[in-house]
Amino acid sequence: FGTIYAKQALASGVIPQITAVFGTCGGGAAILSGLSDFTFMEENGKLFLNAPNAIAGNEVSKCDTSSAKFQSEESGLVDGVGTEEEILDRFVL
Repeated sequence: FGTIYAKQALASGVIPQITAVFGTCGGGAAILSGLSDFTFMEENGKLFLNAPNAIAGNEVSKCDTSSAKFQSEESGLVDGVGTEEEILDRFVL
């Protein structure tokens, strides 16, 4: 992952970095969305660095920190949420 992160960081400011999350994206791959200029996420997708329930006392019924709603409204990491078709039609293509 280090090589990918380095290349993405070197391209920052030169090539627009756009990430779309369709489905579940966790671990090292999730960092790519944080390095991107724009991140779009499918409504039912999951985005997390560590398992969403790894934090003591956290469970999905209380607060799903990996959800598109949380990532767009609370963390600010995601710029747009929609269905796969909406994302591809409105935001990316």
